[in-house]
Amino acid sequence: MTGRGRDVADMMERRKKRCQEEEKDDFWRQLDQEMINIPNEELLMIGGDLNGHVGRNSQGLERIHGGWALGYRNQDGKRVMYFAVAFDIAVINTFFEKQPKYHTTYKCGGQESEIDFVLVRRVHLKEIRNCKIFPGEAVTLQHRLLTVD
Repeated sequence: MTGRGRDVADMMERRKKRCQEEEKDDFWRQLDQEMINIPNEELLMIGGDLNGHVGRNSQGLERIHGGWALGYRNQDGKRVMYFAVAFDIAVINTFFEKQPKYHTTYKCGGQESEIDFVLVRRVHLKEIRNCKIFPGEAVTLQHRLLTVD
């Protein structure tokens, strides 16, 4: 991976290592700046641990949120949604109806949640056939493998 794609991947990796609110805001500002530099017609897919819960409720956000997710939206999930609205990006995971275990991307200490997401420009959503989690496959100790077809 090279160029802007590598820059975005590097920012995603740094994002995992930070947790303070101002650092989260800084991450999203930097990602916004990168997005501005990527031509709108370019196929763009962003995936990773965004550490937010986008929640099941898609009211008013149907263009970018398909309504299939776990739980309730938290503050970090709101950041994901603000970003998605600003750049007309769909949260792919939410567009495919699955049983809860197939939405669970993170498991730790008996807690299960959906914090790993794949985002794509809304114009390219029709090219996505499926988004799936492999419950038995772990990418890291707590994160489940998430794929897009």
